Amino acid sequence: MVLAGSTSTIPRFAKPSGASCAVERRSVKEEISPAVGFFLVVDARLGETFDQCVERYGSLIERQGSAKNPQLVFAKDGITVGINFLGGKAAQISYSKEKGCFEDAEVQQLLAVNSGGSKWKYDPAESTRQRLPSVYDKQVCFMREDGGAFATHLRLKLLRSEFVEIASAEYRKAIG
Repeated sequence: MVLAGSTSTIPRFAKPSGASCAVERRSVKEEISPAVGFFLVVDARLGETFDQCVERYGSLIERQGSAKNPQLVFAKDGITVGINFLGGKAAQISYSKEKGCFEDAEVQQLLAVNSGGSKWKYDPAESTRQRLPSVYDKQVCFMREDGGAFATHLRLKLLRSEFVEIASAEYRKAIG
């Protein structure tokens, strides 16, 4: 999330004409004015229990991953939400859309509901770090100022799909 008064630039995902999403640079002042009246219904929060997630999304639709670290998958309003739990609480959440790209305002809202009372900041070092082999076309990374969570907005080049992943620091440490 962008801090008011900052004059730096951060990458953002933009939708050109066509099916895929691209990254462009915009000034922070352009980032501060999200669309008025925007509401994202799907907004799981780090720290929620399984029962709270079922209340928010309805029945579990799938269980993925390993027995040691299963991801429980829910779907609501065209968004798939995969949640990994640690100690009975949501510790890692992946959001993906069935169609289209995440708008910047949607990403910022997902960050806001997972702020834990802290602020998010853009992480340029993590955003530009090369991962080999790279299956990602673009990535924009954020970290909470309190160090309690990390987020990544990614585009998979082979699948031409996008997702937002938010993970607690405890989850990252637990999975290595």
